[in-house]
Amino acid sequence: MRLVRNILSNHVVLMFLRYIAVGGGTFLVDLCCFLLLVKQAGISPEVAQACSRTVGAAAGFFGHKYFSFAQPKDAESQGRSSTVQVIGYAGIMVAGIVLSPFVIWFMLRLVEPHLVVAKVMTEAVMVCINFVLMKALFSRLTKSPTHIS
Repeated sequence: MRLVRNILSNHVVLMFLRYIAVGGGTFLVDLCCFLLLVKQAGISPEVAQACSRTVGAAAGFFGHKYFSFAQPKDAESQGRSSTVQVIGYAGIMVAGIVLSPFVIWFMLRLVEPHLVVAKVMTEAVMVCINFVLMKALFSRLTKSPTHIS
């Protein structure tokens, strides 16, 4: 029990759990959009993947900014401006939208004809990549100490 408490008290682990919670909600939005486009609209999985990730990305920005990576304000650190965060988030999402169709193409080759399994495997890869990038984007910048010579 003490080990579990020590692991869960780690700030990065808690941040990752919040990221997964927000990501779960955005994944449901993404998956519904993806299946609707593939099954009902007849769009190819690669094109549907790009579209559904765009919708999920738009839904996830505020959850990640204000919950997943929320940090208390203090005098020792300074956050990036919201404009920088929006631009950075958009850059991460565009990179993901470009990369994820290739990832789902590869996953489909591994598990075809299991469309949902390929989608989940693709999202697992993208979650890891995005967590690292978003953690860097939304983290506070620590002011460097002033050196007196």
